[in-house]
Amino acid sequence: SRCFVWQAHRARLWIEGVSNAWLSGEEGSCYFWQERERGQMASEIGFLNPTCVVDAGRGSGLGTRKVSVGRALIRLAQSAVTKPAQLVRDEEESRFVHVNTGKTGGGRIRTHCAVAGKPARKSGKVDLLLLHGVLGSTYSFKRILEPLSKIGGGQCVAFDRPPFGLSSRPRPFSWALTGGRVNPYSLDFGRRHAQGVMEEFKMDKVVAVGHSMGASLAIQMAVNHPGRVRALVLIAPATRLTRSRIRLPNFMLFFFKIPIIASILFFIAVGKRATCRASFEKMLERYYFDSSRLDCDDVFYGYTRPNRHSGWVRGAVEIVRAMRDYDSSDDARRLDIPVLILSASHDKIVQRPEVEHLQECIPHAEFQTISDCGHNPHEEKPDVLLGMIDDWLKRNETAL
Repeated sequence: SRCFVWQAHRARLWIEGVSNAWLSGEEGSCYFWQERERGQMASEIGFLNPTCVVDAGRGSGLGTRKVSVGRALIRLAQSAVTKPAQLVRDEEESRFVHVNTGKTGGGRIRTHCAVAGKPARKSGKVDLLLLHGVLGSTYSFKRILEPLSKIGGGQCVAFDRPPFGLSSRPRPFSWALTGGRVNPYSLDFGRRHAQGVMEEFKMDKVVAVGHSMGASLAIQMAVNHPGRVRALVLIAPATRLTRSRIRLPNFMLFFFKIPIIASILFFIAVGKRATCRASFEKMLERYYFDSSRLDCDDVFYGYTRPNRHSGWVRGAVEIVRAMRDYDSSDDARRLDIPVLILSASHDKIVQRPEVEHLQECIPHAEFQTISDCGHNPHEEKPDVLLGMIDDWLKRNETAL
């Protein structure tokens, strides 16, 4: 039985390695890989773009020979994969920190954060904590991070929550062995993670800005930390989390109870589409009202980058396994702090009735709609969004 478990573990690691190698190609260019004659693999240079390996081989005068994709994938699965730090652009104002999630949380977790401004120390100034939703990351807030720090007069911090972005993606079993009692992919852990980020950056009073699923996390934080979370900004809030939001067949959700089978099925179902340009263009239609307002190449890189380093399959599988039906309505009714709800007129992800239900749960909340905008107003219409938040913060300055 021990031998079987060990072989199953190795098979799962191989699947994860294969998936990373397969996704490393750009739009189907992964049919053949180049291998240097001395036996070093393309992964040693970095397989984000296979053409760089070809260029490096020609420039150095080393001969190359084509290797079948199967052979290359097997070797890539056994070799090192791209590290998160290698995926950070030079111009990005971000850093990796080890955030303490407490004893029950499981200790310290390596977290990718984007920071702007300095901690608020004077009265009338406030720090802002940005909480992304599913598929989001620090990249999602890059257009509003710096402006929000100036509006609040303090520090503005965004961080990647597992399994999204570039933060570490721990294995739940290993995490439990180190003392973690909370699944690192659950919403409860997200709250502990956010609290650890606040401690790390010494944020005493915070306005939590939550987008989509991040809005549920923001509400949970406000209820559990009423003294530190002074106000909430909920952008296109998804406060009813159910497995029906996951666009996977029901039979696959059943097999997700077995990690190794889930990894294989997920790779078959998603596979190359996770970094495919055609699939990305479909996402643009679903998440944005007018994609012509965006730099599509930059958005493509920002949203597919997390899928290009180790553990992307494991993370995707584990968050599905950890997801439970959750309704923020009860917590929302307990809020007694200023709340701003921002809805998008053409949101295809969060339907209007869901937002109206949240508004009924928080009668004192201020409700505004951003016209001609999709699910991501902080990317599609950042100036309009910033103007609304700025005006609202000025009106509620005494409560902060």
